[in-house]
Amino acid sequence: MACNPLHMFVFRLIYSGSGILVGILAACVFSGVFHNSHAACWALASAVLSIVCMAQYIYLYVIKEKKRRAPSAVVLTIFGMIGALCLGLGGGGFVAYLGLAITDTLHHIEISLPASYYVVCVWNFMVCKWGLTIYLYSIVSYKYLKKVPKGFKPIETDENEIAADEEVGNDALA
Repeated sequence: MACNPLHMFVFRLIYSGSGILVGILAACVFSGVFHNSHAACWALASAVLSIVCMAQYIYLYVIKEKKRRAPSAVVLTIFGMIGALCLGLGGGGFVAYLGLAITDTLHHIEISLPASYYVVCVWNFMVCKWGLTIYLYSIVSYKYLKKVPKGFKPIETDENEIAADEEVGNDALA
């Protein structure tokens, strides 16, 4: 059973809105309280990517559902490139910080240390997650674009068809 597009849109807005809120709050906490600039920067990058993800959701919803047009291939390609780039940066940062954390000679790493690489790994993973989300959603939308006939425009109906549909609806209510 297919989901209502409006419900999916609201879910995606809540999902990315919570990512924005958590990323900004984590950046403030790690920067101000724990003085961990690495974690703060990656948390802020995660918040920025969730903003990009929300912009992508809004753009595609408005284009597909409200204007009934096919999304632009150029915009989908740009979103896909942003997603792939951030997926690579987040994955590379995850591997690099995990390697630093493993090879670190400290026996006990606290969050308050600036070199707390495990916390930074979590935020690298979040950046990787947002990059993957943006990339996959642009790929799915690009496949939708390939199915839509060229020059897709809003469906135009004749006024006589609308009047006939209203009569049928009124007969069903009676």
